[in-house]
Order: sequence, then C-alpha cells, then structure tokens
Amino acid sequence: MAQGARPSIPLQPLSTPFPVPAPFPPGFALRPALKPLPDGHVVHYRPLNEPLFALGDGDKHRVSPNDIAQGQVGDCYFISAVTAIALHRSEILREMITPGKQGVLKVRFYQWTPQGLEPYWVPIDRKVPIDTKTGKPAYAYAGGEEELWPMLIEKAWAAKAGSYSAVEGGNGGDAMEQISGVPSRDYNPKQVTIEQMAALAEQGAAMTAATRRAWKIEIPRLNLRFGPGTDPLFASGKLVSNHEYYVLDVDPAKGTIRLGNPWGWGKEVTLTFEEFRRAFTRLSVNELQP
Repeated sequence: MAQGARPSIPLQPLSTPFPVPAPFPPGFALRPALKPLPDGHVVHYRPLNEPLFALGDGDKHRVSPNDIAQGQVGDCYFISAVTAIALHRSEILREMITPGKQGVLKVRFYQWTPQGLEPYWVPIDRKVPIDTKTGKPAYAYAGGEEELWPMLIEKAWAAKAGSYSAVEGGNGGDAMEQISGVPSRDYNPKQVTIEQMAALAEQGAAMTAATRRAWKIEIPRLNLRFGPGTDPLFASGKLVSNHEYYVLDVDPAKGTIRLGNPWGWGKEVTLTFEEFRRAFTRLSVNELQP
C-alpha cells in the first residue's frame, strides 16, 4: 500500500450511514436524570474542584486514553468510542468542551441532517454524579490524573438522551461519528482480514468491537452444555459477553489483535485473529478524517 493511502475494504458494511431528516434537539437539562445504584448507594450531583484537563505523568497530551474508565452505567460502547478516539486524535475530545457563561459548559456532538453530519451543542454545568457512600464519581471517572472531562463528556451524552439510564446499550460506531463528525462503518468480523484491520490501524482509524451474547444452557442429568457461553474465552472470564472493547493493536505477523476493556486502562486482552472472529459480532471503524 502506498504511503498515506487509505486502506481499501471491499466489503458490504452491516449498516451504511446516510443523511436523514432529524430535528435539532430543542433543549437539554443541565443535569440529566441520575441512574439509581444498588446496595444503599445514593448518587447526587456535587461540584469537584478539579481542572477540565490535566497532563499526567507520561502523558503527551492533556487528553489521553488512560484518562477515562467506565463506571456504573452500561455505556461500554461510548467509553470505548471515546478511548479509541483519544488513542489517535485526542484534540477532537479536547475541542468538544467550550466554557460558557455563568459556569455553563457546551459540549459539541454531531447529528445527521439533510446536509450531512452537523454540529450541535449540549449545555451542562460542572457538577458531576458522586456516590455519596464512597465520595467518588458514580459513573465514568478519570483513570489517572484528577480531571473533569471524562465525567462531563459522559454527562453531556446522557443529557441529550434525557438520563444516564437512557444511554445504556448502544453502538460504538454511532458514538464515534457523533463525537468526530465523520461517518462510521460497521463490519462483520468474519468478513474482515487481519491485513485490512492492520492497514486501518496504521492509518489512524479508531476502532471498537462488540462481543456476542454468551448464553448457555446446561442439562446436568444429561451432561449437556451448549451455547456461546461455553466458549472458553467467555467461560474463563477472558472476555465479557455483550460488551464493547476498543482496538489497541493489530499484528498480522503474529496473527494477533490486542483489545482494551473500557473498565480501566491496562485491562487488555490479546487474541488470535480467529478467536477475535469467533467471539465478536461487530467491528466499528471511524477513520477520523472526512
């Protein structure tokens, strides 16, 4: 492949983005409705005296992929999308947040209109959801230095949906295009080669991947166990089912792919490419450039 050329994937995507009429959201609450937590944990909005961005030890940028981790909201697809973008184009995330008047911040997202992906801004304040039992952020949190941007971007994502509960479950590709303003594509991993994925990674594409639902049925009296949940990748806990990861590295020479778990930086797993194809049902790709 010529230097600088975009990788060619002659595949039929699972879904093709296309402009559709969609009204701009009429307005948002500065604080979206909170998601209740179990076991006596109570969540309230509280101010944190932390900077929006911080340069941690070893970080090259004020926004780094090790800054964000998933909390107690089922938005692994969104946290993986944010981390995947931070790996390649951290400035996209830094430029999302604009300070406004009277402590109000504006967070930029994109949505489809008849003219294509167009920006709009979600207003929020600086207060973040805190678990009053632990005194720590209840949902997304900063994985390294104390900084607010991970909590605030997730808060804005919830605000435009109406609540934190409303953003549970989703598609990493959809989140990446709403963050970057560049269309995403979804592919069936069984129809992608490791060389194609490596070429995309080399070109700086952000990628997330979703695991299958690992159900299983056991009939002890017949000594029967069947279903995806019996796969050692899920049965051993190496992979989480119905979960979205982000792609860290693709190595065609070794035939491996390295994935990150949004539960926290450093929670990585390395799979053979055949294991990846077996365990994952969707690969979402965003090239982060028009």
